Amino acid sequence: MRKSRIRRGIYEKGKQNKIFRFYLLTYLTVLFVPMIISCLYYINMLRLIAEDDRKEKETELTHAAVLVDNKLDELEDLGDTIATNSYVNSFRSRSGVFDYPNSYRVYELCASLPDLYQVGQSVFEYFIFFDKSETV
Repeated sequence: MRKSRIRRGIYEKGKQNKIFRFYLLTYLTVLFVPMIISCLYYINMLRLIAEDDRKEKETELTHAAVLVDNKLDELEDLGDTIATNSYVNSFRSRSGVFDYPNSYRVYELCASLPDLYQVGQSVFEYFIFFDKSETV
């Protein structure tokens, strides 16, 4: 009789253990499967957002490169205009530019220089420095 009780107790504990394992496995499945799916979806969304940010930054950098190229082209055109100006070239080798015979020619030089509104808003003012006459 005693052996049958022990066997019955072991059988009931084994049965309870099986039921516990079944519910635990079901619980973990219900808990972890949606969590894993959500994590995979979250990782995918982070990847898509990072890719979208990279494309946006690349577009902004391309736009900035175009703007810088345009400004440099404007400055190069301004430099070419100043370098080919006949009044500027006539003043290169002169010394004593502000002396009497040349004082009106300085005004003519200023009037012959290109207006800044043609260049755009990137240049507010410019100066010409002549090496030989040490004049600005």
